[in-house]
Amino acid sequence: MRRYVRDSYGEVLEILKYMDKSYTYKLPTQLIKYLQENVSKDYVEHINPKYPLYTQNLEENTKTLLALFNIKYWAKDKHKERLIKIYNINNRKESIE
Repeated sequence: MRRYVRDSYGEVLEILKYMDKSYTYKLPTQLIKYLQENVSKDYVEHINPKYPLYTQNLEENTKTLLALFNIKYWAKDKHKERLIKIYNINNRKESIE
């Protein structure tokens, strides 16, 4: 597995550590276990909870995983469609750039 993928697992786990437990409890235990077992051994924590995530240098995979968690586990049904549209628009913008 590529290192940047393993590093993104570390970032996700670190971010989850700062989130309200009501969000982390919604994630399957096996998913958390998978991330923990596959995180880079060299990962160094660097997320600062005092600053918004968009201002921090996160791996693209980290952003993708958090977006996926948001749609699959955290968002209420009425917001899921809207989020998918927003994510699709953002993906199109990135592919043009």
